[in-house]
Parts: sequence; C-alpha cells; structure tokens
Amino acid sequence: RVYDGAFGDMAVSSASSPQGGGSGFLRRFLHAAQPAWTAAQLDAVEEKLRRVGVTSVTRLLAALRSRSRLNRKLRAGGEKCFVPATLQALEQHAEVVRDRRELRTFLRSAQPEWAPRDLKAVETKLRNIGIGSVGLLLSALFPAGRKRRGLNTLLKEANEKAFSSGTLEALRQQAAAPPPR
Repeated sequence: RVYDGAFGDMAVSSASSPQGGGSGFLRRFLHAAQPAWTAAQLDAVEEKLRRVGVTSVTRLLAALRSRSRLNRKLRAGGEKCFVPATLQALEQHAEVVRDRRELRTFLRSAQPEWAPRDLKAVETKLRNIGIGSVGLLLSALFPAGRKRRGLNTLLKEANEKAFSSGTLEALRQQAAAPPPR
C-alpha cells in the first residue's frame, strides 16, 4: 500500500472491500459518489481508471479538476468516457473530499498536539452538526447576527461535547493566520 497523506488515500491495494474486488479508498470514493453502482460496475470503473493511470483518490481528484480532463484522459487511453451525470456526481464528491482535507489541515494546524484519533473524533463531531468545511467552521466560530448560534452552542444542541476555551481560541487564531503559500 502507498500512503498518500492528508486524507489517508492509498493507491490501489489488494485488500478487498465489502463490495467486491476492491481497491480501498478509490473504490469507497467511487461508491460514495455513485451508491447505486453494483460491485461489477465498480470493478469495471476501477479497471477503466487503472488503465489510464488513475489508481488513487488523489489521482482521481487531480483528473477531476477540469470537467473534460478525465474524459480526455479516458478517450486518449481508448476507454469509454463518463456521461455528464456521472462526472457531476464524481465532481460533487470530490468537492466534499477536498473540503474535508482542507478542514483536517486547518484543525491540525490549530491543534498540532491532537493525536490522529482525537482529530478524527473532532471531524466526526463537526460533521454531526453539519460542519464539513473550513468555511462552515469559520461561520460557527464567528457567528454574525442575533439568530446565529456559535460553535459550542451547536455542539451542545446536538449532545456533543463542547470545545474548551483554549481550543476555541486556537481555532480562532488559526483562522486569523495568513494562509500557507
């Protein structure tokens, strides 16, 4: 297996997924984007992507940066292109993955001492209150208007543990930090 970093992507592995022949994270990405696909359809799509060098979620995300790029790559490799609805589903799920990566990087920068399991727990509790991106986190950290509720209020309303004042301050300081170059 080849570890690919921020989101835990791995290149195609021999590990089987519950849906069939399996290539780990790429297969789960495809299934999340197109949950109606059968195991056989997932196998066929994975194989088609593999033949054009798309063997990980990271490579798929790169190929999806431009709507036509993935289909150009498939066409050049003699493969059948994706229909617009499939491309749209893949692109939408890619955006979710990019948002999660960005959020994880933000959280890790704000609290570098968090262990991986702590970071995962924070991401889960944020998703439980509908926060899956840095933008949504910032709007909860800096609520505007009387009707907007802050991050800890949202957590408490969802029966989640609130952040300590130190964690909230670290998140706010990270929000004020200049973006990395």
